[in-house]
Amino acid sequence: MSVEALVLDTMLAVLAAPLAGVALAHRRARAPGGSFRRLRAIVWRLGALAAAYAGGCGIADWSRPASASMPHAPAVAFVTLAAVTLTLAAVGACCGSAFSDVLDGAACALAIAVAGAAGLLMLGSIGASAPTPVIDAALLASPVFATASAANIDVLRSDLLYGLSPLARVRFDYPPWQTSVMAHVAVAGALFAATAFNLVRRGRVLPAERISI
Repeated sequence: MSVEALVLDTMLAVLAAPLAGVALAHRRARAPGGSFRRLRAIVWRLGALAAAYAGGCGIADWSRPASASMPHAPAVAFVTLAAVTLTLAAVGACCGSAFSDVLDGAACALAIAVAGAAGLLMLGSIGASAPTPVIDAALLASPVFATASAANIDVLRSDLLYGLSPLARVRFDYPPWQTSVMAHVAVAGALFAATAFNLVRRGRVLPAERISI
């Protein structure tokens, strides 16, 4: 798989998964039933979405002929893509359940997703001067770098970014794919827990809103 294709797949997840999470959480927040039932519906739908998207990207990659210059990506890259997509969708679910206005939730979710994906690059020389553990943690948090490193692709030192980012010339270590998957699934779990809290809070507020109307 080419660097450009993998980055494009991941960036599409960065933009689309949070919006899907916001839309679903906002709709389920107003649905009848208990908070646990609504959370369960959100989690399994977003989990299925993440698995289907990563699986579709994997099928598309493995269905094309491989070559020496563009081999197939390893399966662990798509496992990592599924994990980061789930986390991005969980960001959307948390924001969508926290804001009463769906546009506010969408703006917040996209800001968090984009900052997590490319914040280190946006900082430029400031990011490059950060301590190595900080850079390593930022690479772990980034969906783009976590997925690319799982495919053994050095994005920062590729032709795409080498001339643009000073990070390519400093010392850092990409995270192992197992660490990326576990970290992103753990973050997704924490975000879904926050979503559950928001659903309980919204469940208390909505009846009061209906009474006032």
